[in-house]
Order: sequence, then structure tokens, then C-alpha cells
Amino acid sequence: MNRKLIILLIGLIVNGLCNAKAIDNDVLPSDRNHWTVTVAYDASIPGKWKPTNGSFKMFKPGSGISVGADYMMLIGNNVFFEPGARFFIDNYRYDNITIGAGTPEEPLKMYDPPVRKIGFRIPLTVGYKLDIFNKGSLFLSTGPEPIIGLPAR
Repeated sequence: MNRKLIILLIGLIVNGLCNAKAIDNDVLPSDRNHWTVTVAYDASIPGKWKPTNGSFKMFKPGSGISVGADYMMLIGNNVFFEPGARFFIDNYRYDNITIGAGTPEEPLKMYDPPVRKIGFRIPLTVGYKLDIFNKGSLFLSTGPEPIIGLPAR
């Protein structure tokens, strides 16, 4: 059953991509250089740290938000360069940090200190726009996203 569903979804996607050529001559509003506004929810879902003698969890899950703008610059036939800037705030916690020597004079204490990251993300992506629908498209992009961190408390 699952294989049939996956094959059906792949077939629909391939069919849509084949039909993209048929409406490629239409000029959509998104085919021009333009600004976009981005508001995003950031979810931090950490994995386990795996040194040679086992693995352990170092962070608890957290969340954040980012707000910014991107400029969609047409550099070829449906190929875009997308520089931008986004301000972000991310919050999460360490998971059970142990401090102390474990002696009666200095007992072990467990802490979950918070971590707050604030800064700017600078996406520098290149993408290709697939005109799948008459009034819509699918945009696939990739590229680096340098981060400039700011001091936070």
C-alpha cells in the first residue's frame, strides 16, 4: 500500500514538472526582481552527542523566531539569486549539567541553564522556479547562510 502511494505521488510530481514547460512562456508577476518578507518559527531539536565511550543528551529542545527580507534577483531563465537578512532569537536549555566535585564539602548540583542566541542570518541562496500552476510555482533553492551573533544575556 505504501509503495503504491509513493509511486502515485512521484507520478503526480513528474507530471506537474512535465506540464511546467507548457506554461513556461507566460510571464508571471514572480518572474521579475522583487522583495519578499520572511517570518519563521525556528525549532531546535537536538540529537545526542556521541563521543567514543557512548552517547548522551546535551541540550533540551527549544524554539525561536526570525524576521527578515530577501531580494529575489532574476539571473537567468527561471534562475534566481536570493540574498537577504534575517534577525533571529533562539532559546533552548542545557540538559542536566553537573557541577561540583561530589564530596561532602562540594556536593554535585544539577543545572539546566538557558541558552539564548541573538543575531543575523544572511542567506545567499541560488534557486530555480518551476512554473507548475498557471498562477503559482515551486521554488527550489540552496546555498550558504552565514550567521552573525550578537551578545545576549
